[in-house]
Amino acid sequence: MKKSSIRTPQEKQLSLSILAKFRDLRPKDGLPIFKFEEVGTAIVAVFLRKRDEIHTRIDSGASAVDANIIECSDEITSGEHTIFLSTHLKKIFDEYQFSHGDRFVLKLCGIDEESGFKRFACELIPKEGKPPDNDDVPF
Repeated sequence: MKKSSIRTPQEKQLSLSILAKFRDLRPKDGLPIFKFEEVGTAIVAVFLRKRDEIHTRIDSGASAVDANIIECSDEITSGEHTIFLSTHLKKIFDEYQFSHGDRFVLKLCGIDEESGFKRFACELIPKEGKPPDNDDVPF
């Protein structure tokens, strides 16, 4: 006797609800890259994950952070992006030990003319509090 491949309405509902939970699933390594290139560039973002040992054309042990940018000083950029970590950014993200869902403000404060070293400021936005008022975001 051949088993029927027709699913009951309950089975269909169960499979749809699981798919609905993952409808926004995206690859971890296929996000657009966000680069801090101008002094004063700042973002408000939600931390998604930190990835280490990424192989790029330049580096075989690069680190990157995937974040959902909520607000950007360019008033255009938003959504999920990958940010490759410079020396200073790596230090910041290692120090803060962000968890998935943490909100933060990150700003490029200066670039050394001789070495090209980028200096950043970062602040964690408290979960229990409301997001900073416009006057509190350092754009």
